[in-house]
Amino acid sequence: MPLDNLLLQSASAIDPDCRKHSLSLTSMKGLPGLMSSVISVAERDAYDLEVHKYHAANLRQPQQKASVDNWWMEVKNSRQFPLVSNMACAMLTCFHGPKVGIEF
Repeated sequence: MPLDNLLLQSASAIDPDCRKHSLSLTSMKGLPGLMSSVISVAERDAYDLEVHKYHAANLRQPQQKASVDNWWMEVKNSRQFPLVSNMACAMLTCFHGPKVGIEF
């Protein structure tokens, strides 16, 4: 069953295995419009630039069966991509209660 919720569709963009894919790049650039409380309007240009740098960077690939949230915490702690890692961490802690189930 396809997901009709653009936010849920875009959530796959933060998967480290999706890095360097054009669809992931496009989805990540659209996240501030879907989660407006994470990246301010004033930070949007810096965020877009950081997304491009993130997709071009040589970061270590996550281990097989490694937790995505642990991988993103490593990226966040490196302080290399602060805006992108803030967005990813916000996505990873996105509310997923009963109302989200309605989208399925």
